[in-house]
Amino acid sequence: MQINKVILYSLKGEKRILPFNLGKVNIITGESKSGKSALIEIVNYCLASSGCDIPEGIIRDTVSYFSVIVTFEDGESVFIARENPNIKGIIASTTVQLTRNIGDVIPELDDINSNLNIDTLKEFLTRKIGISENIHIPDSLTREPLKANFKHSRFYSYQPQYLVADPHQLFYNQNKEFVPQSIKDTLPYFLGAVNEDSLLIESEITQLKKQLNRLNREQREAEKIKSEGISQAYSLIEEAKEIGILDKTVSPNSQSEAYKYLEQVSKWEYQPLEVKGENSALKELIDRRSELKIELGKISDNRKAATDYLKNSFGYSTEAKQQEIRLESIKLYSENSEFNPNACPLCDSTLDVAIPTIVNINQSLDNIKNDLKFTKTESPRIQAYIESVDGSYHEIESELKKIEKSITALYIEDEKARTLRDLNIRRGKVIGRIS
Repeated sequence: MQINKVILYSLKGEKRILPFNLGKVNIITGESKSGKSALIEIVNYCLASSGCDIPEGIIRDTVSYFSVIVTFEDGESVFIARENPNIKGIIASTTVQLTRNIGDVIPELDDINSNLNIDTLKEFLTRKIGISENIHIPDSLTREPLKANFKHSRFYSYQPQYLVADPHQLFYNQNKEFVPQSIKDTLPYFLGAVNEDSLLIESEITQLKKQLNRLNREQREAEKIKSEGISQAYSLIEEAKEIGILDKTVSPNSQSEAYKYLEQVSKWEYQPLEVKGENSALKELIDRRSELKIELGKISDNRKAATDYLKNSFGYSTEAKQQEIRLESIKLYSENSEFNPNACPLCDSTLDVAIPTIVNINQSLDNIKNDLKFTKTESPRIQAYIESVDGSYHEIESELKKIEKSITALYIEDEKARTLRDLNIRRGKVIGRIS
């Protein structure tokens, strides 16, 4: 691949074309600071560089698109144009325009439209310059395999002025992160030290290394079992005795006898212990306990209401009786005698406030007596109701205590069943380890 032309498009659409002679050495001369050194970075940017290292200044301030026309060995010329990242204030444009078989016609600025991304451009250039399928697999296997492509070829193609004068660097961008390792991995391919069958060979080597690692791991496990097996065997026998698979009196006297017992355990026929499932009786008792507690609460509320009513009635009767005694004093006077409501009946002095008439007082006395009769009549009925409520309360309370005892007993039984389930799990684990 050779560079045919470098073309710069201004913001107004004007073109600056730098042609090259194919198959010859091209020497570019000019005054200092005229942009000669920027040509390498312009070409690198157009050929799918991940960043833009074109120097800041008049070039990046006035150019809208950087482009090159490259010619391949088969004679095809390809036009590649990439937008100046300063236009959009980004690090680098991720898309380019690629036009194949461009010929001698150079597109105008208005005709440039990006049609593919940078990764696709790298793949296209990789195939066009003849880089075949390859891969470098590191010996240490501590990093990912690396496949040589077009971007790696640029390390060996560019030599800026600063690189020629640098005694510590030989290749382009060698001072950037990860680039030195990429050069080490890809240089053998570009020098021709790696043949075309290397990919197949590297793949076979990788598979053999994986197989070797697996065999080494199995060997280490086998040696560990051989060295620690007898002590582990005795430990497993003790566990089997503890959970009831082996008799408590078993005591192997040799390694072969210990393995014999372990073989016996591994073939032990599973005998499920009797474990009750979900206890429906327990659920019924819990539901019944909830019902009784609700009923007991209702009875307690009714009993409290009746008791409060009886207390209030007794208080009312006492107060009414006192009123009756006070009003009985009206009997001292005859209903037919003359009565002056403005005169005191004891000292005949004149009163500012008139006193009630004897008729009114007698009427109030009769009303109180009638209320007392009703209260005295209802009291025995309320007392009988309270006694019946107390009887129901004690009956339900007794039944509730019985249910609580039954639930406690079932919980204890359920705990025993859980212990049996745990024992079954332990037995299964020990048998599996022994196997």
